[in-house]
Amino acid sequence: MKLKITVAILSVILLGLLILIPFVTRDDDPEQPKASSSSSLLISQPTSQPTQPTSSATVPSTLPTTIHTKPSTQPTTVPTQPPTQPTTQPQKKPYSDNPKANAFIEARLDKWTCPLKDPFGEVVGSRTFASSRGGGTRAHAGLDFVAPHGTKIYAVTSGTVQRVALFYQNTYGVEVLNDDGSILRYCEIASNLKAGDYVKQGDVIGTIMRADGGTEMLHIEVYLGDGEGSLTQTWNDTYSYVKVLNGRQYKRRSDLLDPTFLKDLAKPT
Repeated sequence: MKLKITVAILSVILLGLLILIPFVTRDDDPEQPKASSSSSLLISQPTSQPTQPTSSATVPSTLPTTIHTKPSTQPTTVPTQPPTQPTTQPQKKPYSDNPKANAFIEARLDKWTCPLKDPFGEVVGSRTFASSRGGGTRAHAGLDFVAPHGTKIYAVTSGTVQRVALFYQNTYGVEVLNDDGSILRYCEIASNLKAGDYVKQGDVIGTIMRADGGTEMLHIEVYLGDGEGSLTQTWNDTYSYVKVLNGRQYKRRSDLLDPTFLKDLAKPT
């Protein structure tokens, strides 16, 4: 009986060993990871986080040396506007080809005044200086301001009356020696002035008359003042300040001037 009990106990012990042997062998298997000391059922975690790759793209420390700028909205070269006025003014034609005569005229453009206040006809054609007279035998020695009978004539500058006489077709001429030494002859007018009278610039010299031929105008002549004798000289053929055109003589004194500038003067006030 005791033997049976002993055999039974040994059988139980042997069975237990057989059950335990696989577990002991499994713990020593090098192919399997060993459990941590805290628990054989937990899977070991990695001890550290995975590191970043040692080689990575670096950010440039500075901007590129060449920067592409935005194109300008305006062209680099802006076309300039043409000037409203020419850079050099065209040279004004002189009133006279003679330097002395031209200087005399230029100096009086802003000092003398026009002999008429009222409107007058355009000074063209036969009314201009040097136009043909007497069928081509002589040249016109003055300038004609065509205006109605009775139109007042004013002193161009101040001076002393030196002669009043008949001039053309029962009209009169008034010669005035100006304060600057020049002479003006106002013709084909009526006047109450007499030699020795002094007239100031802008004073009334007279009024336009109707000539026997029916014309109505102021005929005016200018002399520089360095000639000698009467103003009308039918024999003279030498002139200091005007040109003789086509052999036509003016039949006036040698210091005769072209009076064309008188039409451009400011009117008297």
